Amino acid sequence: MAALSWNRVDVSDGPNSCWIWLGAKTKDGYGTVHVPSGGTTTVHRLSFVAANGPIPEGLVVDHRCRNRACVNPRHLQAVTQKENVSTSVKPVTCPNGHFYIPETTTIQKARPGRHCLICSRAAYRRWYVKHYKREGK
Repeated sequence: MAALSWNRVDVSDGPNSCWIWLGAKTKDGYGTVHVPSGGTTTVHRLSFVAANGPIPEGLVVDHRCRNRACVNPRHLQAVTQKENVSTSVKPVTCPNGHFYIPETTTIQKARPGRHCLICSRAAYRRWYVKHYKREGK
């Protein structure tokens, strides 16, 4: 496993605050580095291993602070994937600001995750007008 480059970490707020990774990040906000064997790994895992030793079999590293860019070992813990998912912070609204409530939310097998029915219906109306309400049709 690669070594964590601490010169890419902002620890200016002290030992108990979040230590923010300043290097490359995934689209989801996790810090990443290239590993010698090829590919990449997340830096919070490297930080956990540096402070605690190997990650126990069957566990994942969770951010107790909920800050995906944080690499402070005090904020990291090894948990099951189920526990990690159950404690994750999920958005309360869709990107357009509609609340995810049962009346306006759907979960589809073809497109995993929650989907806003208000936005989906508006997108369908725009598509319908574009394809079927043209002059001459």
